[in-house]
Amino acid sequence: MAATALINVHHLSTQANCTEDSDEPSVAQQKYAKHLLDALVALEYAAGKSRWAYSMRLLLVRLHRLLGSSGLAMQNFTMANLKSIQFDTLSHHILDRASTFSLASVGDLTLVNECVESSQIYGIHGNEVSEQLVKAFQYERYSQIAEFVLLEEKVDNSLQRDLTKLEHFRMKNIHEGLTPESVEVELVELRFVWGRVHHDNRDFETLSNMLPRGSPSLDELTSVGGKKLSESWFRTMLQLWILVLHQTSEQLWTEEEQVTVRPKLLTFSDEALQELTPAERLLVKYGRALIAWLEPHHTPIKHSVMTSAVSTLATAKEKYAASTANGTANPSASAASSANTPSSGKSKSGANRKPNGLSNGTEGTAASSGEGGLGVKVGDMKVFTGMLTLHEPMEVPPMPKDMGEAVKEPPQDISTILDELQSLFDETIAKPSALPWEHLHVAQIAHEVVFLTHLLTARFALAGGKKKTHPTFKPLRAKSISLLDHVAKVITKLGQDANFSAETRQSWIQDRRASGVLHELTDSDIAQVGRKYVESKKSMLEQLGKGLTKAQQSIAKTAAGVPAGSTQ
Repeated sequence: MAATALINVHHLSTQANCTEDSDEPSVAQQKYAKHLLDALVALEYAAGKSRWAYSMRLLLVRLHRLLGSSGLAMQNFTMANLKSIQFDTLSHHILDRASTFSLASVGDLTLVNECVESSQIYGIHGNEVSEQLVKAFQYERYSQIAEFVLLEEKVDNSLQRDLTKLEHFRMKNIHEGLTPESVEVELVELRFVWGRVHHDNRDFETLSNMLPRGSPSLDELTSVGGKKLSESWFRTMLQLWILVLHQTSEQLWTEEEQVTVRPKLLTFSDEALQELTPAERLLVKYGRALIAWLEPHHTPIKHSVMTSAVSTLATAKEKYAASTANGTANPSASAASSANTPSSGKSKSGANRKPNGLSNGTEGTAASSGEGGLGVKVGDMKVFTGMLTLHEPMEVPPMPKDMGEAVKEPPQDISTILDELQSLFDETIAKPSALPWEHLHVAQIAHEVVFLTHLLTARFALAGGKKKTHPTFKPLRAKSISLLDHVAKVITKLGQDANFSAETRQSWIQDRRASGVLHELTDSDIAQVGRKYVESKKSMLEQLGKGLTKAQQSIAKTAAGVPAGSTQ
């Protein structure tokens, strides 16, 4: 109850804007968060006295996330010891906007792995429900069948399941990069998710809400972003990434999709955008502007590649039909694909292959093998068309009519959004009422923006970047890297400044005593929590700073399909 009251006092002080403008940003932010820090100490002490304090653990998870100590948030989540279906109903406490706290950029896959582990329940649960349905029929308990079917439907189409998948996608792929093959796979999976009708099974009643009637709930007051993630938020972010992957892939919109799917994906309602944080709105705005500029450049290349692939396959089928009619032996796979392979005989897996799988002379398509793509079987032979996803029957769709003209220079709006994002970051760092999660959030969004820039321009960069028809992307790439460099330096500095020295210890104890709530705790108890908190926050900031710095050297290769750290 004391912790809940302190969190409410923090909310009221936020409304009253109690911070002093004369204070240094770091000092003002510490004062602004003082009631949350008091609540943190009280909860850590109380949770340590109770073995079964899982509701306290979950509230601690939320407070540690707000205060930037994600390592301790993960530790408390693990100690809550969730079981079975609780991963569907309660994992949102740690996984909502998990990419804000991801350290995958330095190889720490804790949150990435937590996404995987939390999602295992869905496969297990499906098997268990199937077994229960069999037993219901076997023992003639027909009244239970409808309940089991409904339960299976709700779990299979869980909103939390797909929120976790989206966050896992964002964390994993920015760290590992996207190969041409993984682009195609992820695109199919995200489009399948987009077509689902979701059930929200999340439990928001676990946290005891003893706040005054009419005030925001405890869940809202401790949410990263100020409110729980809605399906509108999910669909907005999902739309952006589907559009990004589609443009990066070798896929073209079919004639039917141009009328039914593409307009829906390109439409972002103002109401849905309001569910996003300011940084997320800039990410969506930037992604949409980049896609609109580059679509007239990507689509003709992909159209040409698909036309060539379909023609190659048709020619091979004609040759096969003729050879079969004449009773001659089937031509070999290598002969059938000779039109697509270099006459020099060198393997495309070596020097003649682009770093992201783009084959020389096959601009804009991905080759997963030395023969120029996945083979399509024609009789006993395999025809390599230069595409990963060519399946027959395949017709080359027309290009969208509303695509606009190909403009070589990037629109000024795109560069302006990068400036806006840097200004937002600087304002957040200097804002007296900013919590640590906000610093991390804007920094991670900046990283995602840079990744988008390199991912969507990789086709032109790896095809040489010298053709007159290609967009001018190098200055934009350089500006995005400059943004990332600035963010990395500031975050690193924040980490270096976070120390629990003797002076800091004394100040921490005095500040916590000032609340009047922690009088039963010894100085040692209070200092122990403070040390753990500051060290966790320092580690988060320093590791993120290292990851962002590392990304400056590796992200160009990572976005293009070359694994981070590769020497290619």
